[in-house]
Amino acid sequence: KAKELGFTLKEIREVLKFDDCEDLYELTNRKLTEVQENIKIYNELSKKLKHLLKTCPQSGSIKNCSIIKSISK
Repeated sequence: KAKELGFTLKEIREVLKFDDCEDLYELTNRKLTEVQENIKIYNELSKKLKHLLKTCPQSGSIKNCSIIKSISK
């Protein structure tokens, strides 16, 4: 279950050593912050990829591909 919540094996081993719920609360809070930051990053990446797809003519020579031109800058 902990893996499903995004905890790494290292973090799970750390949890097994905790004596206090406060420690687990702090770890979980850090994990939530990490997930929220990753969501922001992936949302921005998604926007950029959608833009690349929108500008691609989907045909013709790879030399003229707008995606290739964008990623080779």
